Amino acid sequence: GVGQLCEAMQRLIQDSDKIGGVIDVIKAVAEQTNLLAL
Repeated sequence: GVGQLCEAMQRLIQDSDKIGGVIDVIKAVAEQTNLLAL
């Protein structure tokens, strides 16, 4: 669910020291949001 997605995001951001990693997370979330919107 959304809660699990948020937890996964937090883990990825914590594990990643690179800005690129955060951008990848944002892109992934945007894609998930687009799928949910459909």
